[in-house]
Amino acid sequence: HSIGVKGTENLSKNKQSCGGATVPIVTETSAAFVVLRNQLNRLFSQRQGVRRNHLRVTGSLTVSNAMVKLYALSVFYKAPTEARLLKSAYDLQSFSFFQRGSVQEFISFASKTLVERTQAATRQSVKQDVYMCHVYVRADNLAAVLIADHEYPQRVGHTLLTKVLDDFSATVGSELWPVTTNEAAIQFGTLPATLNKYQDPREADALTRMQEDLDETKIILRNTIDAVLDRGEKLDDLVYKSESLSIQSKAFYKTAKKTNSCCNFA
Repeated sequence: HSIGVKGTENLSKNKQSCGGATVPIVTETSAAFVVLRNQLNRLFSQRQGVRRNHLRVTGSLTVSNAMVKLYALSVFYKAPTEARLLKSAYDLQSFSFFQRGSVQEFISFASKTLVERTQAATRQSVKQDVYMCHVYVRADNLAAVLIADHEYPQRVGHTLLTKVLDDFSATVGSELWPVTTNEAAIQFGTLPATLNKYQDPREADALTRMQEDLDETKIILRNTIDAVLDRGEKLDDLVYKSESLSIQSKAFYKTAKKTNSCCNFA
């Protein structure tokens, strides 16, 4: 995909009610994550290619290990100065053992960055070539991020985020959200099972039947450059200043940027 995309907006007449307020779903195709995309793109493409081959053979949407469409599901609290990770789950089985650590760190880094730059009571979807980053920040600053391929239905993804946050807030007291610094301290063990369950398109169909409110959502479609990052920010600077990324992952990032591709581990 070319990053020289002209800005466009399409506004539908739909709206979603969230506590009496209209909550937009924002879809972004942002060049701010192009460098990060280059690192992960081939990895996701490899999985996507296997999935398409499986579909050609079976002609169905029956789930198999080759068809996983969800990669990560995370819950955050958006504090005034940063987003705090409360709980996360990953499915990185299709990646090389040696790649998984860096891939997981970059997914976590991208998810945190998205939450920090999404307003409260707002939904956003950042589209990259072969995957989508869906983020929902509630009015109370509890947030969730879903990393999926872009064939996973957008509205189903956002309905899943709503369900996860409802379940989380019913289980974990709000007094813990702002003070938690280690996700191991949070007693919410259902996230891995939820991530696994909704790999199945049939389960996604069940969520679709629950998404009547989301069907009423006002949708804003944009194609802009650097739409996620604040003015003057650069992804390079955020990566190198990040304390959550290891030295190994930063080296991985630097090498991948130079080669404009993902580091391959045979």
